[in-house]
Amino acid sequence: MESEKPTFTTLILGSYKKPSFSILLLFFTFLAILSLQFSTRSLFPLSILISQQQQKSSLDPTTCSAFFHDVPPRKVIMSIVDFGGVGDGKTSNTQSFQRAIRYMQRFQNKGGSQLNIPAGTWLTGSFNLTSDFTLFLHHGAVLLGSQDPKEWPIIEPLPSYGRGRERLGGRHISLIHGNGVRNVVITGENGTVDGQGKMWWELWWNRTLEHTRGHLLELMNSENVLVSNLTFRNSPFWTIHPVYCSNVVIKGMTILAPLNAPNTDGIDPDSSTNVCIEDNYIESGDDLVAIKSGWDQYGITMAKPSTNIIVRRVSGTTPTCSGVGIGSEMSGGISNIIIENLHVWNSAAGVRIKSDNGRGGYIKNVSISNIRMERVKIPIRFSRGSNDHPDDGWDPKAVPRFEDILISNVPYLQHGIVNMSLVLPMGYSPFHVLSCRTMALHPGVDLAYLPRADRGWLKFLALVKTRSLAHIVASLRSFSSPAQADYFATNLRLEHVGLLLNLIDIMSCSLSHPAFSSIQICLADCDNIQDTCPTSPSEKHTTSINGLTCNNPADKSAHDFKTMELSKSGSRDKFGSSINIVTASKFPGLNTLGISIGRTDIEVDGIVNFHNHPRASEMIFVKEGVLEVGFLDTQNKLFQKALKEGDVFVIPKGLFHFFLNRGVEVTTVFSVFNSQNPGLGSPTATPSESVEKIKRKLISLSESEVDSVDDLSLIVSEIIYS
Repeated sequence: MESEKPTFTTLILGSYKKPSFSILLLFFTFLAILSLQFSTRSLFPLSILISQQQQKSSLDPTTCSAFFHDVPPRKVIMSIVDFGGVGDGKTSNTQSFQRAIRYMQRFQNKGGSQLNIPAGTWLTGSFNLTSDFTLFLHHGAVLLGSQDPKEWPIIEPLPSYGRGRERLGGRHISLIHGNGVRNVVITGENGTVDGQGKMWWELWWNRTLEHTRGHLLELMNSENVLVSNLTFRNSPFWTIHPVYCSNVVIKGMTILAPLNAPNTDGIDPDSSTNVCIEDNYIESGDDLVAIKSGWDQYGITMAKPSTNIIVRRVSGTTPTCSGVGIGSEMSGGISNIIIENLHVWNSAAGVRIKSDNGRGGYIKNVSISNIRMERVKIPIRFSRGSNDHPDDGWDPKAVPRFEDILISNVPYLQHGIVNMSLVLPMGYSPFHVLSCRTMALHPGVDLAYLPRADRGWLKFLALVKTRSLAHIVASLRSFSSPAQADYFATNLRLEHVGLLLNLIDIMSCSLSHPAFSSIQICLADCDNIQDTCPTSPSEKHTTSINGLTCNNPADKSAHDFKTMELSKSGSRDKFGSSINIVTASKFPGLNTLGISIGRTDIEVDGIVNFHNHPRASEMIFVKEGVLEVGFLDTQNKLFQKALKEGDVFVIPKGLFHFFLNRGVEVTTVFSVFNSQNPGLGSPTATPSESVEKIKRKLISLSESEVDSVDDLSLIVSEIIYS
């Protein structure tokens, strides 16, 4: 009997029963799911991760309500007066507060307790909190920190720091302290906690501080905490410091310190989870809010990150620091951060993300949006910290990672002008393995205006660093007038394009030295034919070597071989640098020796653009500050290094190189050239033509062309050489 011919359906069903097909089906299904997860994460990195967390903890990123679980009315309510407190501003109430807390400890898990502080000035040293407890300051109540350091006892350093943050060994306890507590409320009717920090600041200024200063409020290993509706002022050190905590809400607070008070951060969540900071006003001598997670190898070992943190509707000023700082102590990792609706004025930065070599850790899944700024030096800044370490045990190979940072809708208001400058890290440790899978600048980031015309190249740096051609095209198309587009063209120079393409980790570009061509004078200095030949102060002497006349040997003196020329800086240029090169014409003793010397001073974020010395190699010595230096060899390979005080670096003869100051103070560099006339070369390509080509090409790209570009540097390089 002839068998039935199998149908298409039976063939398919039969294939499903084969083990090999089942394995392949499972494999490709897994790949599809994995691909979907990656693509979704790269588009919405923060929202996806937060939504995953919501499934576990029911957190709602649009409100703080889910971060703190409401507590029922306390069973026992008493006043500090009941424990012998006297609110005259002179009598010490340290014992009264400690008695009150000891008594109220018995109501943990038994309905809780509340300690009321009535109107008056209540002088006290440090005291500890307890669980299921409310500290309530009535209107007119002032809790005043003691001026006796003994009433701020020394406690063990935090394990994620390994020592006191300022000094070796232990640290002073905070004025209000809690360790291992839960269900705690610190609130009131705008009562005040005053740390009287001036005594502590003077110890710091005078360098007589023996132990790290205490905070105004520190909570350790605690959960479900609310701090609200109070004024905290004059903290000795960081004002509010939740560390190793979870579910903390800080809202409706006024935090005040003199603008020159050292390290008086407003709110510093540290290795903590589920923290909501909103509706606070802060004036500080340091960051208004600083997110941290441990210091170098100690933070790496503890591995306790700060995650799921919201900072919104915070306003204030800090002349030397930022509205929100992330790092530089971030060795345990920082992730899932929302920063939105800030108002910052008269400050050094709006938001600053900072780290250092040796920190390790990561900063990822950060959303920064709706930041209003007035008279702010650098709106969004990525930079190094103060390059400090707890001890010699830090690992130079521990480099931090930065991933998935979203910046959107950040107009910078200054005298009615919208402008934006974004200083991004360029290539060196700790940023040289920087991973920017989704470093996105949305079109809402207004890059049309800059505070100074010479910052125009920073705009292109911000765009290129995104590695997202779509965002660049969108930003260019978002220019509301031809004049704004022309601003882009006239202020972006080709040497800056070359610098950026070679310094911001886009090394696959095909730029080569023709773009930076200059006349190479391959002449060596002649050998000396006499010991010395100081330059003649006049031209009455006729012996001329290397173009300069020599003084009469009988008139030589030690004065010819000494100079004060390097004691002063040169004229500052518009890029924040000044160069003073001293040759034999200024320093007679150099004549015929085949050397010249120089001094370069670079302001913070200043740059000495690509240049070369056709006749000389250059050896540099960093006298003060930090310096990032790099040169391109004839194969277009970049050699780049970060230098600190005392470091020496050599730049081979004739190669193009740059200097950049990414530190926190002016950098001073001394140079020696192995030529009496080193010469100075700069890129010779016409900037305006190339920039205009870049602009025209990017704006004309179709959506499909945008999507097909894998490497922005290749298309920019193609435009330059087309």
